Amino acid sequence: MIHIGVNGDYFVEPLGQHEVQALGCALYLQKRHKVLTYLAIHQITDQFAGKAMNTPMIYKSLNRLVARGLLIGDDQAQTESGEPLRTKAYRITESGKEAFRLAIMNARILAAAQHVVAA
Repeated sequence: MIHIGVNGDYFVEPLGQHEVQALGCALYLQKRHKVLTYLAIHQITDQFAGKAMNTPMIYKSLNRLVARGLLIGDDQAQTESGEPLRTKAYRITESGKEAFRLAIMNARILAAAQHVVAA
């Protein structure tokens, strides 16, 4: 166990709050057959969290999620009228779905803990 704890090959940086929110937005939009955009994240976080994620945080989160393979760019995305989107669009990957599921599961475990814990 100690070997795993000190060996960097086994450690994976956990997702941050904004990254989890961005993945949640991607899943929400996917269920509605829509793609993820900067504006969509801004609107959805405002609607559900009561405070919109700011633009620099959206850019940073999307870049990190793409770099980790949890989101991919969608160059074929179109508006409802069939026009190409003028902004970058993203889709969640299977790895992104699994990462979101595990992050939520971990958050629930930590919230239910009877004492102060960290994960």
